[in-house]
Amino acid sequence: MNPVHSRPRHLTVLLPLVVVSLALAMVAGQAVRAARPAAPFQAAAFPLSPEEAVTAIRPLQLQTSDLPEGYGVRGTSVDTPASEAIAAYAQGVDPYAVLQASEAEGTQACSEQQLSPPSGAIVSAALLRICLMSDAASAQRVVQNQARMINTGTVTPQAAPVGLTLGDGSPAIYRVDGTDAMGNPSASYRVRWSRGITALELVAVPRTAQADATGPTDLAQRLDAVEATRGPVTLPQASVPAPVTEAQRVYQVIAAQSALHTNTQELAPDAQPFGRPRLFLPADNVLQSSNPQAALMELDQVFQRVGALEAGFSAASNKTGWNQTIYVDGSAQGAFAELTRPNWVFVPEVDSMTVRSVTELTPPIQLGDATRARKIVISSPIWPDLVNFAIAWTHGSVVLQATIANYVTANPQLSDDIAWAQLVERDYQASALPVAVAPQPTATPAPGPTPPPDMMLVDRRRTLGPRG
Repeated sequence: MNPVHSRPRHLTVLLPLVVVSLALAMVAGQAVRAARPAAPFQAAAFPLSPEEAVTAIRPLQLQTSDLPEGYGVRGTSVDTPASEAIAAYAQGVDPYAVLQASEAEGTQACSEQQLSPPSGAIVSAALLRICLMSDAASAQRVVQNQARMINTGTVTPQAAPVGLTLGDGSPAIYRVDGTDAMGNPSASYRVRWSRGITALELVAVPRTAQADATGPTDLAQRLDAVEATRGPVTLPQASVPAPVTEAQRVYQVIAAQSALHTNTQELAPDAQPFGRPRLFLPADNVLQSSNPQAALMELDQVFQRVGALEAGFSAASNKTGWNQTIYVDGSAQGAFAELTRPNWVFVPEVDSMTVRSVTELTPPIQLGDATRARKIVISSPIWPDLVNFAIAWTHGSVVLQATIANYVTANPQLSDDIAWAQLVERDYQASALPVAVAPQPTATPAPGPTPPPDMMLVDRRRTLGPRG
């Protein structure tokens, strides 16, 4: 099994439920490959999608062997103009204005790799952000903080050390002062440079707020030396059309938030959300795949994936966990293909867990257009045989999934998942999503009211601060 999946940040091995992955099996069949139109027609017919743009970034991703001794790569995620617009909406900002501005700056897609420094390192936390821009001039504007501007804290340009050369030769260093989540003073350094059409940024947090930029610039030099061996990056020629425009993607994902369950009292008196809901876009899956081109074809041509949301809940009183997943696809055919793929494997987002078995079951209830049910047995050091039941069904271009698990009782039943599935169905019917995925006779309408703060999508790309 070689799943394609994306890992959200801050997951813990104490997860009392199966976090249903967005794992995708590789499509290698000639039938799918044959559906690919000729390149000249593709280039003229549709723009480059973010999920295809990340295929150019993937060869630039760091491995542990690329890093100084003791450093590690803790996680990777993707930013796109659409994901930034969705994050802005969660902060009360017009998402379409953010989308338009990001695209106007030339942003195609960005990857972020969180780095874990050793205890003796000068920096306590770091990440490398690599953005594929539309051209070299756009990349240089990022370096000069004229595009993808640092928009948090107090930004102070720093003089580059004598002799510092990174990338194309004109790096820029910025110190950002602000406060952390506890209200304490915090500081970070942003070292920016470009290589052709890529803009690179090292975000580094020094161990003391008084530290200068020496540690961050030394680390940036090490990373740039690695990137210098990768070869030049070119903008990919669009070969696969995205199922929707990026504005439609933003609209439908925001509408899908209103279908997330919020009334925890309906699950158990002490039920609580397990973190915040998580967003997965196709670009996340493509970047993480061991076969990006196959993943791209499967996501955009077979499933026509727009995006997916996942939320989890748990209750200590009855040791039960509930998981809700919403897949938004570009057509009913894509959603049905997603629901009925024979190799749909449910892989938890926790490294210490593995799937022991997946068994197809007769659905105990029929919902939507088509329904599927499965029993998934998970093994981990904490739960040797954790039994989970999942019911999934479609509504046009949407796939809904309800999963339940009990991490004490050894013999839960599929029937235990019925009530949870009915709640997920009810929430969908009452949400803005059915209207959002219906054909729009006019321009895209406003996405509607902002969901409650505790149900906002987690901004998994900002562990070291906002975008800048």
